[in-house]
Amino acid sequence: MIKFQNMFYVISRLSMLLSLLLLPFFVVPVPWMTTAQSKMALMVILLSVAALAWVIARFLEGTMRVSAVAVLAIGALLPIAYLISILITGITSLSLFGTGIEQDTLASAYIWFSALTLSALVFSENPL
Repeated sequence: MIKFQNMFYVISRLSMLLSLLLLPFFVVPVPWMTTAQSKMALMVILLSVAALAWVIARFLEGTMRVSAVAVLAIGALLPIAYLISILITGITSLSLFGTGIEQDTLASAYIWFSALTLSALVFSENPL
């Protein structure tokens, strides 16, 4: 059980590190996907893997430890502000997801907040 738990810790850390290392150089060479879309897709995939591995490791450990950092609480206000703004001005798919070239959407705010949260959660543990 301990080996599986350590394996999921390593997977979560590795996917977070890969997101930092690959993001500047990652491009999907297809004509229908822009560079920004490919980088966002990379972040979504690697953050999902990191989150899933972190949750599985926590489940196997039997405890859930969350860093009590004020940055996380303050950072959560940004996606909430985006959501309130969208609700007040009217919900459209353009403001939720954009057309693929915008970086100021609700989806991107949640992606970047999840990157902030996962990096705090994954790297706050003792190194293996």
